[in-house]
Amino acid sequence: YDALGHPGPLQVAHSNFADQALALGETSLAREHHRIAGRLAQRLHFDDQAIFLAQVELYGGNLAEARRIVESMPSSNRFLVRAMLAQVAIPLAIALGDDTMLAHHLDESPPDDAGLGPLTATQTRIAAAHAMGLAATGRMDEARALLERVLESLTTAHGMTLPIVALITLMPRRAGEMRPL
Repeated sequence: YDALGHPGPLQVAHSNFADQALALGETSLAREHHRIAGRLAQRLHFDDQAIFLAQVELYGGNLAEARRIVESMPSSNRFLVRAMLAQVAIPLAIALGDDTMLAHHLDESPPDDAGLGPLTATQTRIAAAHAMGLAATGRMDEARALLERVLESLTTAHGMTLPIVALITLMPRRAGEMRPL
């Protein structure tokens, strides 16, 4: 990618390396590659890369750093950035017991006008985050209904840490249905 003479493909590669590492629980590698991707993203004037590092910090248990990153994020019109922010900020708010942060990031509507069919991978992760937020606010029936959609939409375990945790935590009797994944 360096030979191509443009940082774009290299930034994408490092971001993908980080995502793969995180999916395997390798938070140190994920952190390293997201930092590299972040530096390349700055050269590309793409300033939204930080939310990906916030996810690494959340999964790695560094809640203070995850909070710092989430709170420093500017609002964005980009769907992917807003989706990633929901996937990080909602479980982070729950972990911190921060009701103000939770209320700020919890979108009470279904994920991205998903219709009746299976959710996309991104919609599945957003729905899982929202279900966790709904459960945290005492709206268990809504949370379970959303998690039914999540469970029906899972086709792989890879990259689905948040949906799996949400399902195991909020619908433990259904956890066995994920074994084939």
